[in-house]
Amino acid sequence: MNIVTRLLVLLPLLWVEGVWSVDCPQENYTLRTQAEVDALGAIACDHIVGRLHVTFSTHSDSSKNIINLDGLSSITSIGGAVLFKENSALESLDGLANLISVGGDLQFGQNSTAITDLEGLTSLTNVGGALTLGPNARLRSVDGLVGLTSVGGLVIGAGIPNIDGLGNLTSIEGSLTIQYNDDLADITALENITSVENLSIVDTHLTNLDGLRNLTRIGSSLYIYENWYLTDLDGLASLTSAGSLVIYANRAQLRNCQGVARVLCWPSGPSNVGGNTSVTGNGSGCNSTYDILNSVSGPTQPAISQVYTYSSTIKLAFMRSTTTDTAFPITGYSASCDGSSVSASDWPATVLLNDAAIQNALTVSGYGPASAMATIEVEIDITHEDPTNLRVTLTSPEGTELVLWNQGTSDGADLIGTFPTSLSAVDSLDSIATQTM
Repeated sequence: MNIVTRLLVLLPLLWVEGVWSVDCPQENYTLRTQAEVDALGAIACDHIVGRLHVTFSTHSDSSKNIINLDGLSSITSIGGAVLFKENSALESLDGLANLISVGGDLQFGQNSTAITDLEGLTSLTNVGGALTLGPNARLRSVDGLVGLTSVGGLVIGAGIPNIDGLGNLTSIEGSLTIQYNDDLADITALENITSVENLSIVDTHLTNLDGLRNLTRIGSSLYIYENWYLTDLDGLASLTSAGSLVIYANRAQLRNCQGVARVLCWPSGPSNVGGNTSVTGNGSGCNSTYDILNSVSGPTQPAISQVYTYSSTIKLAFMRSTTTDTAFPITGYSASCDGSSVSASDWPATVLLNDAAIQNALTVSGYGPASAMATIEVEIDITHEDPTNLRVTLTSPEGTELVLWNQGTSDGADLIGTFPTSLSAVDSLDSIATQTM
């Protein structure tokens, strides 16, 4: 009798975007030598569950230093943080060309790193933690991040001259920090960002923040400190709320802070800043919250000049608004109908004599040519034995005479009711609805 023994080998598998992903044997990897990079590549796994650190070698023999990441070409996702630190011989990230997502932080932060661009990361779309660029004197381009759409946070430090490669970034879940950077002049690549938890601009040579023109919400703090070349905050004009606001020590160059007037609830408040507000150490016009609010003239109010009514339709003629403040552009006009009924009455009753006209004046206040009534009603209560002998007219202050009743017949001996609801008027009351009263 033959006994056949079969050995079943189980490999850790993970379903990722329609394919089975193979976990690497270790949870975390720290790679210090080229041999360690190549050894990981020989496993042919494509998912690192934990972190990946690519760092300096402890060997005195420099030939052991990491010079390429070709052994990592099968890696498509890393669950934890990725750190590149003091890699003096590593000049390219081409070995990571298939990396799509990083679950934790992604850092390129040490000056001794020889990497000059991030072209090897063109497949990367998502970083769950913070993406840190700099301080790094040699990293001159981030164009390789053109596929990146979402990060947990973004730190742009010293030595980064442009961020054009971040132009497809649409989401920053946490903080946006730009700090200690003398080279960066343009942040237009961030124009798709609408919300961050914290915004910190510290010690930069930026002259404006126009790249943040679509930012509407800061969940926690807005901190702008020691930016000596900054002249205006117009780029923050769309901002409507912030947890706290500090604009401090940016010197005399910063005179125009009208961009944050909306979050301070110009013209009368209350502020949409939930916590601390501190504005000081800047130029005139931006040295206090009072300075900021007082510097904004805002649009003039549109003036309604005439009202036209047609049945249930109201049309308005008005003088347009004007403004010289770029922080408060005029984007459109809206109108709403409000108010309450206006009534006038004659009391006590007046004796009605045969063959004698009775005339009474009714005064209506708070009604002008820039108002429109939905309805005009005239309530009548006349005791008379024969309404066919009566003629009732209504004359407006502008001299328009309307015949309400002209010797008509009623259901009873008296003329009691309301024009034009329960009683039919000879002339329509709509013709005087827009007249001054």
